[in-house]
Amino acid sequence: MNSDNHSGIIWSLACLIILTLGAVLLATLVDRKHGASKLRSSLLGRIADGEHNLGNLRDELESLNARYDAAQDLAKRSAAGASSKGKLASEMRSSVELLRARCEELQASIPKLREEYGAYRESYRKKAWLEASGERIGNLLLKSGRSFEDVTISRVTPIGIEISHANGIARIDSQDLGGEFAERFQWDEKERALALQKELANRERITRVAPAEPSPPVDAPVEISGEELEKIRSQVRALQAKAMTLKGSIGTAERESRYASNRSVPGSLRTWAEQAMILKSDLARTEALLALAKDRLRAANPSDPLLLWTPAMR
Repeated sequence: MNSDNHSGIIWSLACLIILTLGAVLLATLVDRKHGASKLRSSLLGRIADGEHNLGNLRDELESLNARYDAAQDLAKRSAAGASSKGKLASEMRSSVELLRARCEELQASIPKLREEYGAYRESYRKKAWLEASGERIGNLLLKSGRSFEDVTISRVTPIGIEISHANGIARIDSQDLGGEFAERFQWDEKERALALQKELANRERITRVAPAEPSPPVDAPVEISGEELEKIRSQVRALQAKAMTLKGSIGTAERESRYASNRSVPGSLRTWAEQAMILKSDLARTEALLALAKDRLRAANPSDPLLLWTPAMR
């Protein structure tokens, strides 16, 4: 009885040991299988990451290759452009040198051209001035508004023109004539100013050295019509008024030349001193014309009241 019990216990223990070992073996196998699956999943994830990174690297490599090709193409174009620019710069340097040489040549020819032009202009002026003598131009209207009838040019001078007209003779300043006369006769302002200055100096010298001779006595009045006498009187009055105006203008110009802050005449390149000189010349010419007009009036009417008017001393 006891022997059977011991045998049953032993078999029970043996079975229990076998079951335990089987369970341990099975657990070991399960753990190994689970670990292998986990390792496999980890390896598959790493492989996927590697493939993804590899794809990115391939894309980056393609981008770098494209940029390298573009850089190579740009370098080739830059080299070609640099060569073209160098050639263009060389051509421009050659052009500049040619232009400088041409400029120097032209500058060297300017004095000769000016001399030739001056000679041609002087020849043309002399011819135009000579051809104008005796030319009838009919009625003449000046810039000042004054007009002359039946005008014939006596001669052309550096100052203007001398004419004969229906009522006598006159000298017209170039500045009082229209542009067609200036274009035709080519007056020079400096030459005109010098001529006026010389004329004024000669007049003053003659006035100082040789006083004016008295007019010869008139035995009997010259018979003229009343209309002609009135024209002469009108001319005398106009010249008297002009002489008075010129005297006032001369005084103003002389004051401005001494005291004005602006030395130039407004709207003109002339100085006040030059303006005074020109006005004095105009006054001398006006007084000479006035003397002629008064002589004509004296011959026609010796007792005319206009003969008693005497310009104030300058």
